[in-house]
Amino acid sequence: LADDDWQVCADRVLPTGDGGFALAGRADRIVKIEEKRVSLSAIEQQLLASPLVREARALLIETAIGTRVGAAIVLQEAGQSMLDGKGRHALIAALRRALADGVDRLALPRRWAFPQALPCNAQGKTTEAMLRELLRHSIPVARWVEADDTSATAELDIAEDLAIFDGHFPGAPIVPGVAQVDWVMALAPQRLAVPPRQRFARLDVLKFQAVMRPGAAVRMALDWQPASCTLAFRLTSDAGSHASGKIVFHPAVS
Repeated sequence: LADDDWQVCADRVLPTGDGGFALAGRADRIVKIEEKRVSLSAIEQQLLASPLVREARALLIETAIGTRVGAAIVLQEAGQSMLDGKGRHALIAALRRALADGVDRLALPRRWAFPQALPCNAQGKTTEAMLRELLRHSIPVARWVEADDTSATAELDIAEDLAIFDGHFPGAPIVPGVAQVDWVMALAPQRLAVPPRQRFARLDVLKFQAVMRPGAAVRMALDWQPASCTLAFRLTSDAGSHASGKIVFHPAVS
């Protein structure tokens, strides 16, 4: 084992009387959310009944509104097709509908993660710490619709469970302007040969206009100008223009 601490498992065992034990299935994993009893195992089983889901893990997480449920989901091919074609918001809505009949609204997962596989430690176990880290996503998934050497366009689903909304602001969540610029810098290298963050120099002609809220379908347009080491960007949606500006980088030292 990695350390001397107790290793908490979700398996039940029964003593056999001869010093051994027999496996008795998985524990029900009952937790309390605002005094309501919630079965994490039942949430997982209901998710696994969906044709969209291959693997499901539910756990308690801390959010700005208190303790809630988070879910890490490995998708079936049908689920991945929905994520790629319709976006994260539509997929989460479908999974919430799949849970609606048997799960109290308070227990519906507040945050979701869709890894290609569940993370494992050296012992092949998926720990709650690993799952919590997985659920701390703060950058939306980009669906790239156009890209060449100097320009790229992506569609971003601003999911309501992004960690950026924690505390910003309770009852009226919005995306901070600094987060919008951070998203551009984080996502641009996926398609364009922009310099690393360490070469950031300054922001030019930066404008923030329409407020960006959860659920928005945002279009991110990027224009890379290698001669001046400048990345121009614009974030827009049906609500109008959210942000635009230019990120200037220091030139490479030869």
